Amino acid sequence: MRYIQKRKAEGKRLTVTNFVAAALSRALYEDIPDINCFVRRGKVVYRQDANVCISVSVKEGKEMTGLVIPKTQELSVSEIADYAAERIEKKRKGEDAGAFAAKDVVAKIPWPFRRPVFLFIKWWIFDLGFSFPFLKIPHDPFGSIMLTNIGTWGLTTGMPALFPIGKLPAVLSIGKIEKKPVVVDGQIVIRSILPISGTFDHRIVDGAQGGKLAHGIVERLKNPEGVLAIAKMPSGRSNPDVQSTYPALYLWQINDPGNLGAIMRTTLWFGIGTILISPGSVDVYSPKVVRSAMGALFRLTLVTDISFDRIEKLMERDGAKLWAADMSGVTAKPAITGDRIILAFGSESHGLPQEVLRRSAGVIGIKKYGYGESLNLAVSVGVILNTIRQN
Repeated sequence: MRYIQKRKAEGKRLTVTNFVAAALSRALYEDIPDINCFVRRGKVVYRQDANVCISVSVKEGKEMTGLVIPKTQELSVSEIADYAAERIEKKRKGEDAGAFAAKDVVAKIPWPFRRPVFLFIKWWIFDLGFSFPFLKIPHDPFGSIMLTNIGTWGLTTGMPALFPIGKLPAVLSIGKIEKKPVVVDGQIVIRSILPISGTFDHRIVDGAQGGKLAHGIVERLKNPEGVLAIAKMPSGRSNPDVQSTYPALYLWQINDPGNLGAIMRTTLWFGIGTILISPGSVDVYSPKVVRSAMGALFRLTLVTDISFDRIEKLMERDGAKLWAADMSGVTAKPAITGDRIILAFGSESHGLPQEVLRRSAGVIGIKKYGYGESLNLAVSVGVILNTIRQN
């Protein structure tokens, strides 16, 4: 809520619905895609994207309509807000199109014929999978899943209807945010609580799948960094030219994503712009790495799958010197000179292999003053880089 208020002060209107739609689409698309489907003539038909349908009040709150956000899983919260604002304005001006606008046309049909017409449209669109050009209804007009905000009407919980013609696996409702006492770390504190309830089609969704969807939504709302923006993932560089980007780090089989993200932040802090990463390391774009890097990976040159043979070729080509970090290293300030240096750090459990230690110009260690088996790898990188920069 603080972030929403901050953006509002900056002139950007975001809503809780925008955040929940982003979290819901990603949970559906990434965590539980097997429920992103509907049943047609006894067969399950899967959808390719997570298109969230949100309910919208029109005509001064007297009627409700819906808005489908295409490929919601690819949009940031701000993009969802912009798209929704533009389309909602058109709907409130009566410029609506599609399935929700068609209901006004169907409503004008005399009641004895209304149901047969309705059933025919349902059969044509959902059972056969065709669009309805006359009424401008696409073949899948209600998206993948529906989200309605009943909190705007002062309600906290509700059981929304499944809306059978929509062929939706679930309909979720957001309730009014209220401050309530909760237990945090054994203490009773006041927190703002957002109630979310839902109704599910049990032909598609069972309890375990519903729980997984709920967990995915909660985790993304607890960590909004994961849903605030979308960035294209760059492909790894296979033939790096690091001659002009020394000094550089060489990381050997780093397996902990949190450590790798923290190392990225630390490296950037000390003015080192290139990290070379060996095969067998964690994916540099895994969610935990991205979150713990806190944006540092967008400012670094990351080169993956670099074997030590290639490091040796870089050293020969550029005249670079390799310095290794190891518990067996000297703890005095290393006499590192020149700009063309590569600092090597090994995995959390095994350290650097002997071939790297033998090939290095020197092995650096950290003096222990108290107790402990070892230092965290990211902490070790920070200590050593600070020592080198002080030189």
